[in-house]
Amino acid sequence: MSNAFPPQWVSQVNQSLEVWGAWHSGEIEALEDVHQGMGKGLFSGGVMGALRRFWWGTPATPGQTSGKLHVPLAGDIAEKSANLLFGSLPRIRSEHQADTDRIEQYLEDGLGNVLREGAEHSAALGGVYLRVAWDTSISDRPWLTVVKPDLAVPEFSYGRLTGVTFWRVVLDDGKTVLRHLERHSPGLITHELWSGDQDFLGSPVPLTNHQETALLEPEIHTGIDQLTVVYVPNIRPNRLWSNTPEAAYFGRSDFAGVEPLFDALDEAWSSLMRDIRLGKARLLVDNTMLDNLGPGAGALFDTDQELFVRVDMAGAVENGQLPIKEIQPDIRVEKHLSAIEALTKQIINSCGYSPQTFGLSGEVAVTATEVEARTEASRSTRDNKISYWSPSIAEIIQAMLAIDRVHLGAPGLEALRPKVAFPEAVTPDMEKTSQTVMNLRAAQAISRYQAIAIAHPDWDDQEIITELARINQEQDAQEAPAIPNSSDS
Repeated sequence: MSNAFPPQWVSQVNQSLEVWGAWHSGEIEALEDVHQGMGKGLFSGGVMGALRRFWWGTPATPGQTSGKLHVPLAGDIAEKSANLLFGSLPRIRSEHQADTDRIEQYLEDGLGNVLREGAEHSAALGGVYLRVAWDTSISDRPWLTVVKPDLAVPEFSYGRLTGVTFWRVVLDDGKTVLRHLERHSPGLITHELWSGDQDFLGSPVPLTNHQETALLEPEIHTGIDQLTVVYVPNIRPNRLWSNTPEAAYFGRSDFAGVEPLFDALDEAWSSLMRDIRLGKARLLVDNTMLDNLGPGAGALFDTDQELFVRVDMAGAVENGQLPIKEIQPDIRVEKHLSAIEALTKQIINSCGYSPQTFGLSGEVAVTATEVEARTEASRSTRDNKISYWSPSIAEIIQAMLAIDRVHLGAPGLEALRPKVAFPEAVTPDMEKTSQTVMNLRAAQAISRYQAIAIAHPDWDDQEIITELARINQEQDAQEAPAIPNSSDS
């Protein structure tokens, strides 16, 4: 690693991550900072010029309040993505029963919550790291933590993660920057503390130089031959960095390429609210209708006054005007809402989801088949993401089991790679499924094994075989001939 930190290619990647992170957070200050060049100082040249051309890149007129509002659709999309994946937890089973029992304990400890959290960050930032942690003073079991990609320097080899360095700033006093570097490689975790500045890593210093790193061991030998970290890409390929070798295997954010539409949606919503604000009824009142409050105190018009004293209206009549004129501007509600709805649907479609998933369809689906048809895009995106999450979960759970066995002394573990099965996105219509199975069985078109597989699509081979054995056993018992009673002879 060069002394410039983060490395140049990481800084380039983090430019996009900062933009996506701002949209994900929904914080107006973050959106203004990142588009107006007041963020982390990562932007320059054409990138900064492009951001400033956004509506959020236009600063407010001096002396006026901003009046900019944000529709948190980006955050909703990332949250919906996580819920589609982990609204119902996947089944994680091992061929070794002790491993399966231990995995159940991990789930009881909140493993599912960590996976859902990671999935939301992954949808927004294009990927996420899952890291195994353990500390006997905290728990007798290991657990997973989520690390966002803007705090990591990964090492890939032919698309496989071979090592990663996580970093965090533990001290920044404006001059000196202390960074904690945590590097993971197969069989080894190292901790280092570096003293530098905003742009350079500087030189290593003892871990005891800061309280947050003082208790860390410089080297931890994991005792296993695999990483204790996995990188879960959101969706590949990442079109932005396909020509950057170090970042070519990063995932693609749901927001990639959709940022201008997010910007336009906020502009349209703010325009509607501006119309409402400016559309308040107002009265233009002639000076003769005002109550003089005295020298230097100005004048006022009491809108609640019921009785007005006759005044000289000659001046107003000569000009063809009345001394009081009401102004009620039109509020273009329908036009604004139409534009907002069109932008919202386009954003959802561009992010890979169906408007029905967000409740934007005017029709109500009655059956599970109709729901599945109208949410095809969301289901396809979910299936695509599952293809990355499933092997990643299996890999990191295997690492957890291995750490559990080596460092925490969990008895009976084999640390085998488990199987991960995600449930169906749409609950099947059991009545329709059973009728289909009955018809196929009557036509002798499928075996009993296949019938069970259709009825229970989330079961693995062993579970199907076990159920088939039970059915055969029950049927044999029913068909067994009755033994005659000796008294009947």
